[in-house]
Amino acid sequence: MIKKKAKYPVLRKLKPFFKGTAAALIVTALMTMLFSLIISSLGANEGAYDGISLAAVGIGCVAGGILIGGG
Repeated sequence: MIKKKAKYPVLRKLKPFFKGTAAALIVTALMTMLFSLIISSLGANEGAYDGISLAAVGIGCVAGGILIGGG
């Protein structure tokens, strides 16, 4: 039996990368919105913005890394 060659083998290998990147962007945007609602309701000082934005980006990177690594 002759195996067919994949039509686009590079895209198959890059698919986890694209899924992970999209997930990281979505999770980062959602966490930023959630944290901004929390900050506005608590009335936190401006010094807390840096730490909370780093936490949002970090959570997004972890989510993207898990998806990319799983692929």
